[in-house]
Amino acid sequence: MLFAAPHVAVAINTPSGQRNAGPGILEVIVGHELVHALGHDKHNSHLMAQTMQKEMGDRAAQDRLRAGTIYLPPLSLSDESVRTLQSIWA
Repeated sequence: MLFAAPHVAVAINTPSGQRNAGPGILEVIVGHELVHALGHDKHNSHLMAQTMQKEMGDRAAQDRLRAGTIYLPPLSLSDESVRTLQSIWA
């Protein structure tokens, strides 16, 4: 059974002050954690990067994260991550 909080908020600091992160950032966080739940424990690149930089939009709906040269969303797994998941679930 899975229990989840009814509402999750992620705050980010912007030049105008702190505000809630947009849905794109939340999508990346959820995708990252879901891939961990599937058994991928290594942080290598793309969606599974250890460190991501926030790319703030003019409004929350335009927020994204950057892992190296990859902008998320859209969600993207590296070939290595795909192989790892295939080996776990094949």
